[in-house]
Formats: sequence, structure tokens, C-alpha cells
Amino acid sequence: MNADKLQEWVVRRLNQFFASGIYPKDSMAMHWFLADLIQEPDLMAYLRAQEQIVSELIKSVRDVLPKHVRLNLIPTVQRPTAGCWIEGTGLTKLSELFDGVDSCAYQNGADEIFMDSWDVRRRVGDEVSLNFILRPAPPDLDSKAQLLSVVEQLKTLQPCGISFYNYGFLPEPNLLWAQEAFALLD
Repeated sequence: MNADKLQEWVVRRLNQFFASGIYPKDSMAMHWFLADLIQEPDLMAYLRAQEQIVSELIKSVRDVLPKHVRLNLIPTVQRPTAGCWIEGTGLTKLSELFDGVDSCAYQNGADEIFMDSWDVRRRVGDEVSLNFILRPAPPDLDSKAQLLSVVEQLKTLQPCGISFYNYGFLPEPNLLWAQEAFALLD
């Protein structure tokens, strides 16, 4: 990778964008980004190098931990999880360095949560210990019915666990939703 050339390319692209006054929707911006990845090999090389650095850092942590201590990966809190590569997290490679993966299923509604979770399972493989973390409240889940639905759907992915996040911010009715959802896991 030619880092100087890549830096010049990125600066030029950013300057063009910020001077343009154009504000693309996410779907268009993503296609622009994909085109940049294809057209600029040094950008892809940089992202691969970043993934390698993150992997080596995690391996160095794993190597000094006592064997009885579990180390789980939370690949990202961004939406969708597949975008974790932007942060240097390669789900397939990194899942080999961890005892399990804790996937933050922070999508909008039961269907999107399930689709994102299905993709995580597909990427890490069936043999990896996979847990899902849900937020049983808006903006992710608007109702008890949505929560119960997504828990039933997630069970089909053979998770090792399903947990809930943001207890301190949940209204009491949402805590009761979580209680009902836990009952589905028996």
C-alpha cells in the first residue's frame, strides 16, 4: 500500500465532497463508497492492514489471559453489524480469536434485527458461540409483541444466549417485556 498516495487521494476526495454541497442518502453514499473500494486498491489494502492490526492486538491480549478466562468479541455497536469492518473488525477472522461473539442486535424492528443477526451467524459460522444483545425499547423494538417475535426468531439461529441492554433506562413496562422474553428461552 502506498500510504502517501492514499492520503492524497482521501484528502482530494473529501475536499471535493465538502465543497460540493451534495448530501446523498445513505444508500447512494454506500454505493459511492463501494465504488471507491473497487477503484482505489490502496484503500482496500489499508482496510485489510487495519483488520490485521486489530487481529494482532487481540491475539496479544488472548495470549496473556489465563486459559480459563473467556474472551468474547463485541464486533460493533454500529448498524448493521456487517459494517464492523470499517472499525477493523473482520467477523470471520476475529471470531477465531475469541471464545464467542456477542452481537449487538441494534436494528429497527424485529425483522431487521433478525436479518442482521442471521448475517452475523452466517459470517461467524455455526460452530462459534454466539450471543445476541437486544434493547427491549425504542428505537429498536416498539412493542412487547416485537420483542417476543424477535426472540423466537433469534432462537432459530442457535444462540448460546440472548441478553438485554439499557436496563437503567427502561420504563417498568419494558422490563416486564424482557421478563416475558426470558421465559421464551426455557
